[in-house]
Amino acid sequence: MGNNEMLHSNAKIFSDIAETSVEEATDVLLETMNAYHEVSVADALKTIGVRLTNDFGEYKSLPTVLSEISDKWDGLSKDDQDKVCYAMAGDEDEVKARNCTEEIVVTSEGDFDKQENFQWIAKSAEDGKYHVGFIYVDMPWYSQESEWTYYIKWQVNTSGWGCQHWEECIVEKDSIRPYTIRNRAWLNDQRNIDTVFVTGYFDDREVLGTNVDNVIKVLQNKK
Repeated sequence: MGNNEMLHSNAKIFSDIAETSVEEATDVLLETMNAYHEVSVADALKTIGVRLTNDFGEYKSLPTVLSEISDKWDGLSKDDQDKVCYAMAGDEDEVKARNCTEEIVVTSEGDFDKQENFQWIAKSAEDGKYHVGFIYVDMPWYSQESEWTYYIKWQVNTSGWGCQHWEECIVEKDSIRPYTIRNRAWLNDQRNIDTVFVTGYFDDREVLGTNVDNVIKVLQNKK
């Protein structure tokens, strides 16, 4: 498993708590982290006085554990802070492997395959980068379909004042796919961006998870 996959799996474990019991999620967390890091999560937290279980041997909820870490954080040495970060997320290179996280709101399983604003995802034939925008096709009357040229056109913000201009490029025909939430999550993965599905934008929102198929099951069970 590469650094990107390992860190991504760790992110999934945290979000998957919304989909399974805390005990099962914590077991998976420990199993995954301990398999790939010299310092286990439990050992790292123990050094700063935080335990994953209570006095009855029951697993604490993840928010409880994170709250206890937060309470102690400012008083920890740099070494202890690094040890906790390394155990829970990976080393500096692994952390940098994922650029950021995007939260996407979904309310039903049907949300995943709705095309948004008539837009498409396509891969540039020039540099291999993916773009989101509007597809048009250059198809001279004398040419066969195999000779048609496919373009994608998208808006680019050029300043903080909302100024925009259009850019376009030739794309690979076979790479074109509708811009849906399902494909948006796929595109994020291509760009090393984590995707987390949530039920809303406010404090009372629920984190549903990071895997499309698992989140669909969660939404189906809510019916």
